[in-house]
Amino acid sequence: MNKLSFIPAALLATGVVLSMNSMPADAFSIGFNNVTNNTSPNVAPDFNVSVDDIGNGQVKFTFNNTGQVAPASITDIYFGKSDTFPTYLGTTATIGSTGTVSFSQDASPPNPPQGQFQWQSAYSADADAPSGYNKNGVDVGENVSFTFALQPGASFNDLQNLYNNGTLVIALHAQSIGGSGGNSDWFGSHTSVTSNDIPEPLTILGTGAAVGFAGLFRREQSKRLSKVQVKVKA
Repeated sequence: MNKLSFIPAALLATGVVLSMNSMPADAFSIGFNNVTNNTSPNVAPDFNVSVDDIGNGQVKFTFNNTGQVAPASITDIYFGKSDTFPTYLGTTATIGSTGTVSFSQDASPPNPPQGQFQWQSAYSADADAPSGYNKNGVDVGENVSFTFALQPGASFNDLQNLYNNGTLVIALHAQSIGGSGGNSDWFGSHTSVTSNDIPEPLTILGTGAAVGFAGLFRREQSKRLSKVQVKVKA
């Protein structure tokens, strides 16, 4: 018999229930590629977006700057594409931030450079003046978030699929790469995303479950020890 095969039956006999279910996907992450490669180092790995289903038909996009490669400041953010985005999300957002970050809707320019990004933005925002390193942009350890409403008939899983296949995209502009200097680059979202599915923890339900489980385990171990002692004597 498997060492732990006695546990489920014994727990059921005492009214204890084990549960190990997988939660539905309610978050995913988006990374970035360096599109313009104007300067070194490439800080694309420092930027990511956490996309979270926060309930009541609301989806929150949180832009993070880890600064593991080098200091930089995110100063412009664009959500595209204009002909697809409004089908799934509203084109107004509630903006939240940490630290000294301060962003407002409608970036200038209104679209990312068309030589690198062949799409029009549906929603854009940029750092309030003054922007740049250690000012109102997203510096190392800071973040800015945008909360949109899902459109009727759209689902959170739709968004994950659309960002995964490149139908929905994000562009951002980072300045002061390397510190207080004027180096800058444009970055575009990956065509694949990372799911943040979280399995539910093992739960034990029932009155006195912890005590009952411990007692069952000790008795099983005692039986096994007795069998070993009999074999040794033989």
